[in-house]
Amino acid sequence: RVQAPISIPWPAELAAAVMAASKLVMSTACGDITLALRPDSAPITCDYIVSAVKKGLYDGKTFYRSDFVIQCGLHGSGVEPPGNLPKNETKTGTFLSNKPGTCAIAHWVVPDCGNTEFFINLQENKHLDEAYGGYCVFAEVADQASFDTVGKIAQEVKTKGKVTVLKVEAAEEMLSGLWWRSWPHAVCDRCWDQAVCLHLAASPSTEQVPLCGRNSGRAGVENGQLQ
Repeated sequence: RVQAPISIPWPAELAAAVMAASKLVMSTACGDITLALRPDSAPITCDYIVSAVKKGLYDGKTFYRSDFVIQCGLHGSGVEPPGNLPKNETKTGTFLSNKPGTCAIAHWVVPDCGNTEFFINLQENKHLDEAYGGYCVFAEVADQASFDTVGKIAQEVKTKGKVTVLKVEAAEEMLSGLWWRSWPHAVCDRCWDQAVCLHLAASPSTEQVPLCGRNSGRAGVENGQLQ
């Protein structure tokens, strides 16, 4: 177990490190969509998507598909993704099913893990939890206004073929519940890293094990599966 917290000044590099992207805000021709990231489910995937967002790769691209999902990404733009995801995290973290409002990575058959193409489920799509190794959920639609925009996009793509994504931004905030414990001697109980690993820590009054925040593109459809 790590020690109880003590009052010490935060080094500048650590103070900056506790800021992390928690949401994506997609501004589209049909309105805004706020997506709550789920790094507890798919940390590698979240990092990959946030990196692509910060590079502006989704700006000016489109939602181009609408059936049982709406899908967006670099497809048809001539822009190449920044490499492929190294891992399909469907079942490596907190399991999230492909239910309405969840966002998942599109990919081909195993061992492909996908890249910048992702979709928002419009309905219960439990078959996507297993098909082709599973479609990894990394975020969820955050509020009713965003759900309304998703519905508008679904209809617009069906009638006009696409909806423009004007801009996507990553909203950063202080990691919830984080507190420094006797730095630099605090160690994550899961990865044994120093406190710089960004503990998603429990309250000092509990016995929960702190988790480590660090460890913590394609179009098409075949037989109802996303590609």
